[in-house]
Amino acid sequence: ILRRLKTDVLIDLPPKVVTIVPAFLSDLQRQLYDKFLQRTDKRIFGGANMLQSEALQIIMEMRKYVNHPYLFDGQRPDDKALTDEQKCHHLVNCCGKMKILDQLLTAFKTKGHRVLIFSSMKRVLDFISEYCNYKSYSFARLDGDTEQKERARLIEDFNASTSQDPSSS
Repeated sequence: ILRRLKTDVLIDLPPKVVTIVPAFLSDLQRQLYDKFLQRTDKRIFGGANMLQSEALQIIMEMRKYVNHPYLFDGQRPDDKALTDEQKCHHLVNCCGKMKILDQLLTAFKTKGHRVLIFSSMKRVLDFISEYCNYKSYSFARLDGDTEQKERARLIEDFNASTSQDPSSS
C-alpha cells in the first residue's frame, strides 16, 4: 500500500487551521429540547433496558433540536404575512448555530472570502440555502442529489483561483 500525505502532493497547500466556535441554543431550541428531555426522561435514564435502536433514535432527535427548530413541524411561523427580511430574521434568530453562521458569513463576505459548509442533514442545507437567498449570497449546493458531472464542475469552479461565484458558470 502506498500512502502519501496531501502536503507531499500539494506543496502550496496552506496549513490546516481549526477553530472551534461554541454555539448556544436559542431560547426556542432550549424550550423544545427541555420538553423533549422531559418526555423521554424515563427512557433515557431508565436503565439498561433500552434497545440500541431506541437510543439511536433519541440521539437523532436531540441532533435535530440542536441543528434547527424548523426541523420539527409547527415551529415555523406562517410566512405569508412576513417580508423576506422578517423571514430571514426569524430563520437566523430561532437557532444558535444560524446566529453564529450569520455572523461568520457576514464577516467572510466583507473580506471577500469563499466558504465551504458541510452538513449531514439535507434539510439543514435547505435552511442555509434559504438564508443565502435572503442575503443575496451566491452559493453552490452539493448534496446526494447532485449529479456526478455537475458535482465535479461545481468543485472545479469553487477551487479555481479566479472563482468568486461558483454557481454562475
